[in-house]
Amino acid sequence: MVLKEEGAEVVKDVELPYPSFEMYRTIQRPEAAFSHMQEGWLSKKADLYTRRTREHLLAGQKIPAVDYLRAQYERRLFSSAVRSVLQRVDVLFLPTIPVPAIPVAQMDQEIRIEGVEVNATVSLLSLTMPFNLVGLPACSFPGGFTSNNLPVGLQVVGKAFEEATVLRIAHAYQQLTDWHRREIS
Repeated sequence: MVLKEEGAEVVKDVELPYPSFEMYRTIQRPEAAFSHMQEGWLSKKADLYTRRTREHLLAGQKIPAVDYLRAQYERRLFSSAVRSVLQRVDVLFLPTIPVPAIPVAQMDQEIRIEGVEVNATVSLLSLTMPFNLVGLPACSFPGGFTSNNLPVGLQVVGKAFEEATVLRIAHAYQQLTDWHRREIS
């Protein structure tokens, strides 16, 4: 790894807890629906949304408050566990998504990852969603290309209020590599 060659210490035995996608959606959908309702966008500009986005926002209006509160409780437990892990390391450095880029047409469809069928949307959010839930600073940046010339993203995740550290590491990585300059053919 490029940063290890520059003196970064790599700790490989870090185990992160993982939140359920259901918990994420139970929080995210009502919050998104409320935000869009508050601005009046859903009533005044409904035709500007894609069908899929409109369905997600409307589904958010139907989630019971007790489910939302349960998910918030689970979120607090998850957040404590992640912050505990970050007491042992300065940052987390991991892929942005678990697979190379997929065509937009495959979103919400089943895809195969290491022989297992998974929902593409759930899969693509799986490595960023946990840190969105916890509210930790993270930065995604180009990390290379597959043999098929598809871009690979990396992300660095830091401790609460350590945005400067996250950005310094992302910047250092880009200074040491040229992935961000390479054109996709």
